[in-house]
Parts: sequence; C-alpha cells; structure tokens
Amino acid sequence: MVMACQQIERSIFGQVPMIRSDPKFKIEQSQIQPASFDFRLGKVGSRMRSAALPHNENVADLIAKYKKYDFELDAPGGKHLEVGMTYIIPLLESAALPSDTWAEFTAKSSTGRIDAFGRVLADKVGNYDLVPAGYHGPLYLEITPLSHDIKVKTGLSLVQGRFKTKETQKVTGRELQDMQMRQALLFSGGGEPLDVNKMDIVDDDLYFHVNLSREVVGFVAKDSTLPIDMMSEDAHEPYDFWEPIRRPRDGMLELLPGKFYLLATKERVRVPAECCGQVQAYRVTSGEMRPHYAGFFDNGFGGEQGTNGVLEVRAREVTMRVVDGQRICAMQFERTFEIPNRLYGAGSSYTGTGPSLSKHFKHRYDVWHTGYWAQW
Repeated sequence: MVMACQQIERSIFGQVPMIRSDPKFKIEQSQIQPASFDFRLGKVGSRMRSAALPHNENVADLIAKYKKYDFELDAPGGKHLEVGMTYIIPLLESAALPSDTWAEFTAKSSTGRIDAFGRVLADKVGNYDLVPAGYHGPLYLEITPLSHDIKVKTGLSLVQGRFKTKETQKVTGRELQDMQMRQALLFSGGGEPLDVNKMDIVDDDLYFHVNLSREVVGFVAKDSTLPIDMMSEDAHEPYDFWEPIRRPRDGMLELLPGKFYLLATKERVRVPAECCGQVQAYRVTSGEMRPHYAGFFDNGFGGEQGTNGVLEVRAREVTMRVVDGQRICAMQFERTFEIPNRLYGAGSSYTGTGPSLSKHFKHRYDVWHTGYWAQW
C-alpha cells in the first residue's frame, strides 16, 4: 500500500530513517504531505549536454562525463535556468529505503503547469522517477524548462515522492462506483455528483474529459524572455506568459506541434480520505499528444465539492484535434495503509473548485473567465 503522512513521519524521524538530509538542512514537517513527500533542491547543479539515464553507473560519474559546467543555487537571487537546457541538481535528501519499500516520483503541480520537465535519477537505476526497494544512495533531479526560463534556489521543492510496498492495492472500478454512491468522488462542472453510470471507467482507470465549452478553455504558452521565479507566489502577470484560448465556436481545438497548453477537465474530482490518486503519464492510445506529465493527487484533494483537473498538454509531431468532451487523461486510485491524520487542504496551493494557473501567477483563478482579459 501507499504510506500515509504519519507513517512517513515515523519512517523519517525514527531511529533508522529512510530519508536523510544534508545536516545543514533539516527535514521540515511541511515537506510531509498526506500521501507524499516533497524533496528539495541541493546547493549545486550542473548544466548537461543532454538528458541521460545512468547505465550501471553512479549519477555523479554521469555528470562528470557529460556536464558543460557547474553552478551554485544558494547564491542571492537563486539560479536562472534557460529554456531548452537540461540540468541535473542533487537533492538535499537521500534515500535509505527498507527492502520492502520503493519510491515513485513526479513533478509537483506547480512545476508541471509551467512546463518545467523534471524527473528523478538514482545511482545505477535505468529508469526515471522510480527508485527500487532497498535503495540506499543519493537522489538527483534532472530538469529541462520547455516553455519559459525559471529561477530556482537551494531548498525549493519541485518534485515529490510516494512510498509503496508490495501490498499496494489499486482501487477497482467496482470500488470506485461504490465510493461514488457513498461519498461522491466525481462531480459535474456545476458541483453536482455524477450518476454512477456516467463514470468513464476502463480497466479500473477513471477517465476525465476535456472541457471546451467554458468561457476560457485553456492557455497556450507565449514566447517570453522573462523568467518565472519559482520561489514567489502571486507574483507574475499571466499576460506576460500565457495566451488565453476562448471557447471555440465549433467545439474543436487544434493543438500545434511544439506548443504547450493548459486545459481543464469537465469533471471535478474529490479524492476520498482512504485513498490517493495518480494521473497517468502519456499513453500511445491518447493520440499524438502528451496529455499530462503525471501527477499525484493526495487524500482529501478537492474538498467537499471537487476541483477541476488542469492538464499539461503538449502536441507531438503532428497537429492534433481535440473536441469537447474527449477523453484527456486517466487517473488510478490506490489505498493508503491508514487514513492520513491530515488531509489535503489547509496550506495547500490548489484548493479552489475551479481550474487554476500555477501558484506563481496573480489572479490564477480569475484568468479562466473572459472578464479578466477585457483589460488587456
């Protein structure tokens, strides 16, 4: 099963911690989420010639062979990372996982929503974002800003991890329907619980559908020389970075290759207290687009009336047409060992019922309505 926050806390602050930190940067309670843990950037990084996975080698050796230069992150003002360039940054935390526990990683919502492509590396592990059971060693973040330059610094969290054991249980489609009848996990855009028969479930995955009928259906990233300061909240004008996409008259939108889009789901989702969710990364069956970088949804996400999902969408080699109500992503649900003693909510970044830009932007909920854009 998936570890809940109280288990993560015991495993970190116990006599034999499974996550250890640089002695100068103690682990903080705020890093522990209902069913995940926020990992922080370290003090130095390296600009790489390309993205790369270690092949039976330590990541430090890979960096030494393929880096262009090193840099510091703890300088005043942080470090400016450029679009299209790949960097590897050691994380402040290292792993000492038990033999029956592995870790899975994903970029945090605020990282994915600005198209910063971040993936975790570990020594001698030939996969991204997956650290095997029993792993003892350092962890690294490989990050490539794809749409906008970004500014980062030591201690900033761009990625999160989830800890699982072989007892991990996927919630079945039948159980999802039972949850819907008992407590409602899926709502219409107006906040009404959906009828069980309207749930789109295939192979225990719950599918969500793109909303092209709202006033502003989404955004496409603008070309901009301005960096997004990842350390700041409510700091940037959306106009400088995003072009709104108003409701198409024919209910159809063409996604252009190389462009990055934010789109919203028709449904609102509420994650029950006893389980957590994960949006699945790109699937070939989704067509010529990457509908999401994958993301964790912790227990309690969505509050009482659910929250619209915001999807990071990037067309691939060809122009891709999407229509209103088309499947856009799938979510899997897994049970946690215990109900977390604190649920997603207070202090969290995305607690409104409607879609939102990343927390770095001013008026991040208002921009999804045409009235906001009248001033521009």
